[in-house]
Amino acid sequence: MDTLLKDIRYALRGFLKRPAFAAIAIITLALGIGANSAIFSVVNSIVLRPLPYQDSSQLMVLWGDLHNNHLDEVELSAPELVDVQQQSQSFADVAGYTTQGFNLSGIDQPERLRGAVVSANLFSTLKTPASLGRTFLKEEDQFEHDRVVVLSHALWQRRFGADPTIVNKTITLDGQPITIVGVMPAGFRFPEKDTELWRPLAFQPDLLTENNRGSHFLNVVARLRQNTTAAQAQAELNAITARMSQDHKTTYPSGFSFTLKSLQEDLVGANLRKALFLLLAAVGLVLAVSCANVAHLLLANAAGRNREIAVRAALGASRGRMIRQFLTESLLLSAIGGLAGLTLAIWGVRFLVLLIPKDTPRVEEIGLDYRVVIFTLGISVITGVLFGLFPALQASKTDLNATLKEAGRGGVEGPKRLRLRNALVISEFALALVLLIGAGLLLKSFQRLQVVSPGFEPTKLLTLRLALPDGKYDRLEKGQAFFEDLFTRVESRPEVKAVGAINLLPFGGGGGDRSFTIEGRPVPEGKPRPDEQVRFISAGYFKAMEIPLQKGRDITKHDVATAPQVIVVNQAMAKKFWPNEEALGKRIFFSRNNPKLYEIVGIVGNVKHRGLDLEDKPEIYIPVLQPLFADGNVPAMYVVVRTTGEPQLLTALLRNEVAAIDPDQPVANVLTMEERIADSVAPRRFNMFLLTLFAGLAVLLAAVGIYGIMTFSVAQRTHEIGVRMALGARNSDVFRMVLRNGFSLALIGVVVGLAISFVATRLLSSLLFEVSTTDPVIFLFDAFVLVSVSLLACYIPARRATRVDPLEALRYE
Repeated sequence: MDTLLKDIRYALRGFLKRPAFAAIAIITLALGIGANSAIFSVVNSIVLRPLPYQDSSQLMVLWGDLHNNHLDEVELSAPELVDVQQQSQSFADVAGYTTQGFNLSGIDQPERLRGAVVSANLFSTLKTPASLGRTFLKEEDQFEHDRVVVLSHALWQRRFGADPTIVNKTITLDGQPITIVGVMPAGFRFPEKDTELWRPLAFQPDLLTENNRGSHFLNVVARLRQNTTAAQAQAELNAITARMSQDHKTTYPSGFSFTLKSLQEDLVGANLRKALFLLLAAVGLVLAVSCANVAHLLLANAAGRNREIAVRAALGASRGRMIRQFLTESLLLSAIGGLAGLTLAIWGVRFLVLLIPKDTPRVEEIGLDYRVVIFTLGISVITGVLFGLFPALQASKTDLNATLKEAGRGGVEGPKRLRLRNALVISEFALALVLLIGAGLLLKSFQRLQVVSPGFEPTKLLTLRLALPDGKYDRLEKGQAFFEDLFTRVESRPEVKAVGAINLLPFGGGGGDRSFTIEGRPVPEGKPRPDEQVRFISAGYFKAMEIPLQKGRDITKHDVATAPQVIVVNQAMAKKFWPNEEALGKRIFFSRNNPKLYEIVGIVGNVKHRGLDLEDKPEIYIPVLQPLFADGNVPAMYVVVRTTGEPQLLTALLRNEVAAIDPDQPVANVLTMEERIADSVAPRRFNMFLLTLFAGLAVLLAAVGIYGIMTFSVAQRTHEIGVRMALGARNSDVFRMVLRNGFSLALIGVVVGLAISFVATRLLSSLLFEVSTTDPVIFLFDAFVLVSVSLLACYIPARRATRVDPLEALRYE
């Protein structure tokens, strides 16, 4: 320990004597380690850290797999949930849930709240009791016995002032009095991070009938029994679905099965997991470049200490003793760099939280914990050993006699040490090019995505969501009157060009498929019917969105329940089902029991409803006033308003107009369409930005690296350059010689980087849009950029070499 302390004190004195060397090394390490720690914090919080539930590893989710429609991971129906609850022995609890919005009224400003309807045993499945009051009783999960609610801690504080006597008080949800029975703990967020209240699932009796076995709308979470594995539970589920497929052949003509996966795996998703680990790998390359940079800084430092090393060897210091001294110095540098990196990581995590897409799961949990500190400590030690070991081995091989003879005039590096330094620079450029090409591919992909037409004009378009409560608007006519009054009021304003509504807005995150039958094309018994996207719209919707009408006519205000049933389809629908004939005039029906025919009266352009990067899907637009079922009413609708000026300026006007019609009706989800589109591409923007940032950092470090080695090379070769100039070499000859040496190293690094990139970029295939993983333009352009950077980095050392004074260089000859 005494010797170690002496080594540390000696190293610190050495750093103080060479402050520029120490500062550059520490900053380089801090950037590499800090970036790694920040990204690891994100990966740790989202992917690695256990979910905030007791024994969370036992929590699983169930998805259905409809073989006939080639669909996997579909929600379950109510009868399917009951089948699992009654027949499975592998699970201690099985709970169903689905998200749902609720209108809170009767207190201050009405508000639309994000909530969920859940099985009464959901909270026991998650092993999370209420922090105030209780959760649901089993009898409250019965139809017409469900007028109770559990609040989130955030909602309790925000709207009810953290009232400790809130339990058993009544609030108004969707126009009905509901009793508060409990408040959940502050950290409880399920099924979504912004869920603010929970109500019992309480199935209506008809949902449990055979006719609704194919009505899939439930997510299912289950807890494995102790000592039961996921494989055993999956085997039991396979036996259950085999019986279901046999007993319900009409519903499952081609079979049905369950897919079981962990809740954590399902919550994160394969795409997000892959993207995060790719970013972690990318920032790992930045750390590798940092290590290479510091390694040849240490080599340069060791070369400048040849006389010191020789003197210590002459005085009896062993090679092992000198290696230990150099390793102590490198580990001390890495420790200081690690502490600085951890400080940078704290700032970096805050920065990443601002950048990360807002719908990313567990984003509110991102932060530094003991795992991040251990990770930072680990990579600090590893990098200290990696970048210190080879310089220590090289420095300890000093030739005593040769070094002391050369002490008067400096000396030249040996070929082994020079080859190692060159290899480090080559590796820096190779790794930097890999990152640069990856960033270039993502940037080009994002640019391609930005020019994709969504199928409508998104500028000057304001959107908001209105969900009329069923209790208050229990008939179609009441909902119709509300929207007619609202549209009349809004359209009368001079700053409004058009207004309309749709139940599932483009980039709104929703979609609704429904099976149908084409008139004259009967589907054989046991065969699946066509199944496509169905959306309900009001008159004026296509005009407000500026979706082009290709053929036929638009939906009008005369298309009501008493008028002939009509629909409008998009081009993809017409092309798929009537490729060689006219789609106008064709008729379809949705219910086999009640074949109400809907006639196609118009064809509109395709709209990118689900995302700019997804293919156009066939879609059916049905007038909202012509519901599929006789007892239908107006569903929750997104209102779209085409404005003449800035759409945000109409927000207050719309809220006032809604309040004038119904003071208890909240307005929710007010966004411009451009904001919705920006949110939809946020994950791609996040990946692109970070990889570009890492690539830029790696290029900077590589440039610093080649600048350092060329500067040191010029200093080491001062004698040689002086001799050349004394023998008649011109300044331009010396300039080209130095530039050629640096350029050759960079060129080799670029060639190696191109070879690595050709393989490595295939990992980005799922993150790219209309861009090849081996795009030649990106490969060649980025190689040119990196070579240009290397030339710029070599320019100053080359110019410095031309100013060598031959007399000064030869003074000691």
